[in-house]
Amino acid sequence: MPYQELDTERMELLAVIHPDLHGPGEYYTEWINMATRHKLFAILLVGDIGQGGTVDLAAYEAQDDAGTGIQLLDAITTLTQAGGDGDDAVAMTLRTERMDSQNRYTHVRFRLVFTTASANASLVVLGNVPRYAAVGQTAWTETVDVV
Repeated sequence: MPYQELDTERMELLAVIHPDLHGPGEYYTEWINMATRHKLFAILLVGDIGQGGTVDLAAYEAQDDAGTGIQLLDAITTLTQAGGDGDDAVAMTLRTERMDSQNRYTHVRFRLVFTTASANASLVVLGNVPRYAAVGQTAWTETVDVV
């Protein structure tokens, strides 16, 4: 029996830090309102890391899209050139129940940090388990569904 639901109807492309040679510094996604989904799935792909360089990815929550009350949700273990972490793939899943809902935290964003040296990397953030079906598909340049 074929699946009736397409992946692009369930997982929404919410944020991208495009693949590039990123110099030392911090790169941020936009704030993502979690009101329309139960989970986020972030995929970090790292290529070469420059001599002595590190790559960090962290998720932050806030009470609005201005970053009010920003606080750390979770972070990956630092990837290092010295540790042989180039050409790695890292996944981070964020569930809304981990958020500080008692204090009205509703938004999430990701921070990608490169220290000391440049690194090739990209980040893709997908919204998963929508509260309301179906999700928007306008963020994709193209979708191809082989059914």
